[in-house]
Amino acid sequence: ASLLRQFRQRDLYPRTEPPTGKVQQSLLTLSASEGTLYFTLDQTDPRLHGGKLAPRALRYSQPISITSAQKIKARAAAGPPTALEWSALVEF
Repeated sequence: ASLLRQFRQRDLYPRTEPPTGKVQQSLLTLSASEGTLYFTLDQTDPRLHGGKLAPRALRYSQPISITSAQKIKARAAAGPPTALEWSALVEF
């Protein structure tokens, strides 16, 4: 926690917390403490370089049906649309 705080103070790690997930009966439920959740089903990052939303990114609104071989990548985005701060990338 101390190291993460130091990284955030130096703008080396985003202040927006990454999403968390829980799998039950082949459904992935995502949540985040703030912001809007975006995810992809094709193992690409929901965020493009430069901070824009990737074309294949989907906005999370309900549990995602998954298979055991599938990998979901997700991020939370917080702030105004012109200055989004993205969380770290997580994979489920």
